[in-house]
Amino acid sequence: MSIFGAAVSGMNAETNWLSTIAQNIANSNTTGYKTGAAEFASLIDQASAGSYQAGGGVVASIALTLSA
Repeated sequence: MSIFGAAVSGMNAETNWLSTIAQNIANSNTTGYKTGAAEFASLIDQASAGSYQAGGGVVASIALTLSA
């Protein structure tokens, strides 16, 4: 993955995080709504010994829990 690809994946992860927060706020009074929580993980590119290793970026996922 290129350096720009790593930056774009980070921006996409932030977008998912903000979207999750907005949905949780908008639906906080909805019966049966499952609240979301953004979870992040780092991606690392494999590189051979002695070579430059660019950042792999970030991946985000949404974990849902049933609100009371």
